[in-house]
Amino acid sequence: MAIAGSPICCGGKNFCNACCAGCDRLGIPAKNFPRVTYVIQALVFMIFSVLMMVILGPLAEKHSWGSCDLVSDTVDACFGQSTVLRASFSLASFHFIMLIFLCPRAQCSSAIHDGFWPIKILLLIGIFTSSFWIPYEFFVFWGYVCRAGSVIFLLI
Repeated sequence: MAIAGSPICCGGKNFCNACCAGCDRLGIPAKNFPRVTYVIQALVFMIFSVLMMVILGPLAEKHSWGSCDLVSDTVDACFGQSTVLRASFSLASFHFIMLIFLCPRAQCSSAIHDGFWPIKILLLIGIFTSSFWIPYEFFVFWGYVCRAGSVIFLLI
């Protein structure tokens, strides 16, 4: 098992070093590398959800998945606007979990914040995938929560 995990670990480390070298050349301080990674992760995830909405939307008319078979409007319930709302919910849940891990402000919190990127990405994908079993009505409500939160953000 250790022999199989070694190339993956080495490849992940080399990938991170290459990304960090790019950030370093742009003049970004090393303490901000995790923040940049979180922003890039969120952007890639939201772009993926929009592409999923456009590409997989027509396929949803023929097949159902998760809570999609419970709603008559299958395209909107699965791969329509709710895909972006599901991604938004997944990112909010992911960052809330990270907040819980970072609240103790211990050395372990720093290690979790700065590392464990493969686990974080798998966690985010798992939350997003499991969101397809949450009823569509929840995401209608989540849309209103996002609108209210964005108004409060703009006012602050």
